[in-house]
Amino acid sequence: MNLFVPFMSAHWQRFACGRSVRRGIGLAMLFALGATALVAGCRPASPAATDVDAAMRLLVQTLDAWQLGESVAQLRQQTPATYVSDELWLDSDFQLKKYQIEGKGQQLGTNVLFHVVLTGEVANGRSLRREVRYLVATTPAQSVARDDR
Repeated sequence: MNLFVPFMSAHWQRFACGRSVRRGIGLAMLFALGATALVAGCRPASPAATDVDAAMRLLVQTLDAWQLGESVAQLRQQTPATYVSDELWLDSDFQLKKYQIEGKGQQLGTNVLFHVVLTGEVANGRSLRREVRYLVATTPAQSVARDDR
């Protein structure tokens, strides 16, 4: 804009180089600062990390329910609800007979990762053993999900 100032009339020179431009720049900076503060202040809070001991208790309760023959739908109807994602459990042919949780669990983001050995039977009486991993969360909702697919 400074290249054209010599060719402008005095009125336009005052407008282009004077208070109006400074006021416009000031308003633009104020707007940018306000927009930045608004965006930074509107981020949702991150969910709290799941406590490892609470996750272990939830996993044991969930696997015990599976051993007793409860369905995923029954766990969802409890208070508080537990959401389970495990295709082996959803397969009605598999009956969990025993499980072994290996280790104490590992914090992974807001979840806890567990290694579990599942032993059960399929409909024809054949024994089946699987080593699986579960991601367990207690906040914002209780969930147990297979992580090894």
